[in-house]
Amino acid sequence: MNYFKKRGSHVGILISFNLFILFLLSIFLLINPLLKERGEKQPVLNSLYPRLLENISSNMTLTLIKIANGYSPVGVNCTNLTGGDWNPAENITVRNNLSQRISSNFSSSSVLVPWTGNRFLKFYSSLENFESMPLYSSGCATPSEGTDFSIKSIKTEKYVFESNIFELKTMYDNSYEELKNYLNLPLEEEFGFSFINSEGITIIETEKIPPSVSVYSKENYVTYIDNQSNILPGKIIIKVW
Repeated sequence: MNYFKKRGSHVGILISFNLFILFLLSIFLLINPLLKERGEKQPVLNSLYPRLLENISSNMTLTLIKIANGYSPVGVNCTNLTGGDWNPAENITVRNNLSQRISSNFSSSSVLVPWTGNRFLKFYSSLENFESMPLYSSGCATPSEGTDFSIKSIKTEKYVFESNIFELKTMYDNSYEELKNYLNLPLEEEFGFSFINSEGITIIETEKIPPSVSVYSKENYVTYIDNQSNILPGKIIIKVW
């Protein structure tokens, strides 16, 4: 009697084990296509991001100028600074020693700024657009480089520009296939992206994702420049399907 009980228990264990193996096999067969597709999409994500980043990035040059302590023009409310080796095609915005934006006018190779006694000025120049803060003044003093002021440093770096991201969104909406070709994205692949600003707000998001598709995404942290020359942290999320 005990023999048949033991034999029955062994058979039950064997059946349970086989059912467990079948369960694992069914799970594997279910997720294997997803894992395979994920493996195929990952290289697309990895290669798309640097191409997209290059498209929305531009150079910005920071020029630091120190006004000599002994310089104090009389009877004027602005100064005309030259010698920054600025490109006439660039746009320039200026900040004081407190990093506050101040009004300015850029013409040819000189920049007009208000004279308020600030002796440290930061000039941000780029081919990209900055929000205008025009200076309405005339009869400005013209200090001499080397005597009245000196250029302490000139540094050029590449940044993501918020304005470029908006332009990319416009091209995505109006010329999607052309944009795919420009980014060297295979014909069978589709993509979208979103941009989250420094306040954590999603201000750009493409909306071409169809329902019932598997979407694979990659989150990328970036440092970007807004239209007031602020250097800010943000995120770009790329999606492919």
